[in-house]
Amino acid sequence: MSSPFDKPTIESRLSVRGAKWHRDAADIIPLWLADPDYPLCPEIKQTLLDAVEEEFTVYGSDADARDCMSAKIKRVNKIDVPASQIMLTQGVTPGMWLAARHATRPGDEIIVTDPMYYP
Repeated sequence: MSSPFDKPTIESRLSVRGAKWHRDAADIIPLWLADPDYPLCPEIKQTLLDAVEEEFTVYGSDADARDCMSAKIKRVNKIDVPASQIMLTQGVTPGMWLAARHATRPGDEIIVTDPMYYP
């Protein structure tokens, strides 16, 4: 059984009812916050419910999270990314900043929109 989480495409995202995939030109990738593209993954939902039931509500280790991400990337994307090469961030904005910082050189120009939550 395939999952929409495994291989998202622009076409599959256009079928989402949220406004962000329908308000801009097709060549604009909407990366703003607060408009989830997917429902909560059933496995994550169950894991969260189990953690609350067991009163395990403390943060896990970054190493555990990176190991899980590495395994998922290898399984789904067939790319071997060592856990040591995965960096956790506090959200989309720091992640985008890091990506821009590592993909550009001093003097390169990038467009940054005002940070805001769209209605």
